[in-house]
Amino acid sequence: MKINIGMILSCAAVLLLMPLPCRAQETFSYTLLEDGTASVVCEDKSIVQADIPSTLDGYPVTELAESCFSGCDALETVNIPDTVTSIQSYAFEQCVMLSEIDIPASVTEIGDFAFEGCLGLECISVDADSENYSDQNGVLFKNGESMVLMRYPQAMEGDSYCIPDGCGTLAPWSFTDCTKLNSIDLTGAEAIGADAFMGCTALESVTFPEHLTELIGAAFANCGELRKAELPEDLTSIGDRCFYGCVNLREVSFPDTLTSIGERAFFGCRELKEITLPVSVEEIGEYGIGYSVDQNGDPAVIDGVKLNVDFSSKAYSYARKNGIPFHAEIPKYFITMILVCILLVSLLVVGIVTERKRRMAEKEQEKYVAKQNKRNDKKQK
Repeated sequence: MKINIGMILSCAAVLLLMPLPCRAQETFSYTLLEDGTASVVCEDKSIVQADIPSTLDGYPVTELAESCFSGCDALETVNIPDTVTSIQSYAFEQCVMLSEIDIPASVTEIGDFAFEGCLGLECISVDADSENYSDQNGVLFKNGESMVLMRYPQAMEGDSYCIPDGCGTLAPWSFTDCTKLNSIDLTGAEAIGADAFMGCTALESVTFPEHLTELIGAAFANCGELRKAELPEDLTSIGDRCFYGCVNLREVSFPDTLTSIGERAFFGCRELKEITLPVSVEEIGEYGIGYSVDQNGDPAVIDGVKLNVDFSSKAYSYARKNGIPFHAEIPKYFITMILVCILLVSLLVVGIVTERKRRMAEKEQEKYVAKQNKRNDKKQK
């Protein structure tokens, strides 16, 4: 059997260039990145205190890999060296005992949902020399012309919060599972990311920004204490499952700009029974409003629910199609059209009657003239 030495060497070279995971010690393994630095993963899921090394096997540690500490539910403290520039998505997912974390100035990237499930997190601190990130009283922000609120710690003390000046956007999942938060003032925000307040079980009061145009995804899903939602006047779209499972939601004011209500947007809002939908609504997704579950766990129309809709609107069609009780108002423009039609018909009838009378008068006049002519003819004879 012939051995192709060239092929073997080529394969070996390819393997050497591939980013293979390596184990440098019992606690951390790493993968070599293209720039010759290390991306680390914690292998000890029972770790309590994590001192991330600045080098492994001589390679600088520059990245906490995706899900680096995911599932380390005993982790209480972590020390990040100033060699680290990147914290990838879900890096600290479900680190439920982690109460605070310090981000060094070297970090230039923090991935989505990096602190998801950190139910004990009380404070996120960022080195004051950081150009990319900052914290305000323990809340993590991404710097820029318009700051992005990245993460409000789930266990932060205090039951109310007001978005600070200069913050234009709330990142997706930025407030999820903040179970101590009772009220939130979003007046300064321009955009709210998907699922931003999902699972804020104590949230009762929300002040929306005036010019917000859309609520994306399950923004307020499972906010069980939310009772009232005065939606902004410029809102056009409510996303899928936006208020899903808000079991105590009783009152929602829908603006006349609203055009779309997503699938299951108000599913499970069993106390929301008197609902007035504007004629502007052009689309309502499956089980979008008026539905919860029955004893068997199947979707069913909520007992006592009633939709106030405009006759011939999409909301009217939705109510009829799904067997939801409704009260239909005739739109003002429709009434105006009817009045205009009645006026036109009246004018037409008046015109017809007038024309008929005119013709009858002409005929009578013609008869009279004919009779006179006959009389004159007789006299002449």
